[in-house]
Amino acid sequence: MDNIKVRCCDVPNPAEICIPKDTWDLIIECDNTEATTPTTCSYERKVGVSHSTTESEEHYEQSEIYKEIGFSLTGAISLLSFNFGTHLAESTVTGYNWSQSNTEMWSVETTTRVSFDVPPGVTTKLLQTIGNCGFYNAKTTRVKRIDTQAATSTQTITYINI
Repeated sequence: MDNIKVRCCDVPNPAEICIPKDTWDLIIECDNTEATTPTTCSYERKVGVSHSTTESEEHYEQSEIYKEIGFSLTGAISLLSFNFGTHLAESTVTGYNWSQSNTEMWSVETTTRVSFDVPPGVTTKLLQTIGNCGFYNAKTTRVKRIDTQAATSTQTITYINI
């Protein structure tokens, strides 16, 4: 084992160097167009930071290597919060203000069951503002509710915090 050369270097934190972006993600669509009475729909509300579940094999391998050398999801949260707040601020895509996100959003992802009513003759879509940065996902409390009247195709859009 002669002539082995070893070089040490700092490994940048992936939460600091990733480039954040956001989008609207469809959570659920409830079709009550054929009904004459309201119906209740429910879904799993997810808010917080997690590793991406749709990562490529390359991203998966990278995230595993980062975990092995000591980078954790909980350690990444404050860096991600700063990264999103600095680079996206108020998003031109979703209108979400990342620099004013609440503490629930900047914690490890939690899941709770949520129900809502859909009037008769209406289709309701719920879309959530989701951020992505490398192999991290950040799910906000902001939801866009789109109610579409079947008879007239008239849409009503409401923004809510869930």
